[in-house]
Amino acid sequence: MSEQLDVWVSGTRVGRLTQENYEYFFQYDDIAGLESDRHLVSLTMPVRVRQYETMVLMPPFQTSLPEGALLENLRSSFSKVMDIYNDMVLLGLVGNNTIGRVRFSQPDKPVEEIKEASESLSDLLTYPETEELFVDLLERFSIQSGVSGVQPKVLWSEQGKKITLPHENYILKSAGRDFPGLAVNEFFCLTAANKAGLKTPEFYLSDNGKLLIVKRFDVTEDGKALAFEETCALLNRPNHGKYTGSYAEVVDIIQKVPCVPVGETNRDLFKAIAFSMLIRNGDAHLKNFGITYDKATEVSLAPFYDLVNTTIYLPKDQPALTFNGTKTWPTDESLTAFGLGVCGLRKKETRRLLDELKTGISASLADIEQYGRDNPQYETLCKGLTKVYQS
Repeated sequence: MSEQLDVWVSGTRVGRLTQENYEYFFQYDDIAGLESDRHLVSLTMPVRVRQYETMVLMPPFQTSLPEGALLENLRSSFSKVMDIYNDMVLLGLVGNNTIGRVRFSQPDKPVEEIKEASESLSDLLTYPETEELFVDLLERFSIQSGVSGVQPKVLWSEQGKKITLPHENYILKSAGRDFPGLAVNEFFCLTAANKAGLKTPEFYLSDNGKLLIVKRFDVTEDGKALAFEETCALLNRPNHGKYTGSYAEVVDIIQKVPCVPVGETNRDLFKAIAFSMLIRNGDAHLKNFGITYDKATEVSLAPFYDLVNTTIYLPKDQPALTFNGTKTWPTDESLTAFGLGVCGLRKKETRRLLDELKTGISASLADIEQYGRDNPQYETLCKGLTKVYQS
């Protein structure tokens, strides 16, 4: 059995990905015509003459594989006509619109054009039957949405003219039935992170609280796609290994990249990890930390995303990765030790950053409480968030 896909970076065809039986091969083409710092598919797979050979799909390409509700939708739609359980087939379906700048197409074919959406952002935020709308969008855009994560989500490109925004790319996330109120949950976690000084993408909550809309940070203001890589891929681990490892490894791999400016990166990483511990985010795994770049020599830490409180749904939940050797929620003393020993910060600086986090979390309490009063269907969730934030 053999499957092939052409691989593109920023509109340039850079090579071919091949699966033969249980082996995968990637070969860069026209080495002389490629820019080594711009046309690489990953920092872990630099441009070279020798082909890459692995027994599983290369982790940087796994980043583009759909998961969760999106994957289930693809399976229900296409399983009768194609081997939808084959990663190569999945990449062929969603490879024209992935997070980052790597794209996939059938051999010797151009990357397919993205379908236009008739809805504007205003429509999405005010639409009364959000669940029905999301199902419709999922069906329409699933075959052009290479976005991972188990929460129901879909990539969407807005072509409506009802509002004007710097660029037109979003990730739409639905609450889903398994975790009611998840969009509201994430909205207020992002709000707290923003108030605490963490870098987050722009985000919006629909009027009925059932849809979260996040601006893509892998697209510049002028519409240029940036490379995006998750720490899971940087550590050369497959998607299913996202819960394997430690937060120290996240810091270590990003320090080795390295991201610039180094001092700011170390502070931001500490704050992001400590924030997830403070808000009891048990889903802060290896795929939820990443980097962006245009040139491989100018790498930046990506804004922080997928921030939720998980103990509302799973009271006995624990951190996704080990923290100081254990999967237990850390104390202030443990957080301080992590800042000193892992992130390379000074004690006074670590304490200041923790104070900033707690101040930001506290500053979001009034908004959460007010939202719960104004929206009785989310009152229990808001009280749960408030209890965690106050502790």
